[in-house]
Amino acid sequence: MLKRKYICLFIIVCLVYGCQLSQPDPLRDTAVSQDERGDELMNIVINEQKYKIELYDHSTVEEFIKLLPMTLQMEELHGNEKYYYLDQSLPIHPESVNQIKVGDIMLFQDNCLVLFYKDFQTSYQYTRIGHIEDVTGLSHQLGNKSISVTFQKEENE
Repeated sequence: MLKRKYICLFIIVCLVYGCQLSQPDPLRDTAVSQDERGDELMNIVINEQKYKIELYDHSTVEEFIKLLPMTLQMEELHGNEKYYYLDQSLPIHPESVNQIKVGDIMLFQDNCLVLFYKDFQTSYQYTRIGHIEDVTGLSHQLGNKSISVTFQKEENE
């Protein structure tokens, strides 16, 4: 009888642990590099420095790409992000992201584009748009005041 209880306990622990392992990582499973997207490539240009953006694959990104190219005067907020309110609403797929990383590009609500330049924890919900592939020097480029930022689509050569 005792042996049967240990076997049942072992099976339950394996099932619970296995379920935790199979949880999808939204960043890893939905991010699509520019090479995988085919024709649509996206960059951000800040102070003449061009950064490649790894995009997510959902309707928000598809609609955002249709707006390109665009140059925005992004405003400073909290010493960790730049934001701009778009003239139109985009479809949203909000999620609790919990951890913001340098280079994350997200949509807050349905029209506030946000570019993050510091890592931090958050309880807010965002729709992921993309992530800058190489964030070297990004914080320095963005500084601590409003800045002109260009988002542009490039055709794959």
